[in-house]
Amino acid sequence: MSTEYDFSNTSSHENSELYTYIVSPQNIQVPAHSSVEVIVKLNTVKNVL
Repeated sequence: MSTEYDFSNTSSHENSELYTYIVSPQNIQVPAHSSVEVIVKLNTVKNVL
């Protein structure tokens, strides 16, 4: 078995997407000296035009 790699190939490829979610705030009382875990569930909906 043998391998070969061409180190002269320096091309790169990058993709990124940005999504913004806007939700109404919820006031949650957290006692002093405690911590809280926030779990968010996002549902997919079709956009009706």
